[in-house]
Amino acid sequence: MTGEHQRFTFGPPRAYPLTVTGPDERFSEQLVKSMAALLVAHGYPPLDNPYDWANFETALAGFLFHDNREGSS
Repeated sequence: MTGEHQRFTFGPPRAYPLTVTGPDERFSEQLVKSMAALLVAHGYPPLDNPYDWANFETALAGFLFHDNREGSS
């Protein structure tokens, strides 16, 4: 088996990232606010700075979605 790679998986297939081809109405400002509130409820600092908020929203979208639109990388 030279040059071949085997992929070992455990458990059910991965659910994330989701493949999207356009906007997803589930990814809303309310979802981001709810996720931020959940972090605060677990002792993390609030997202008071606009840059922190933008980075959080980007990170959440990056976890949830794989952009499959033409021209995206």
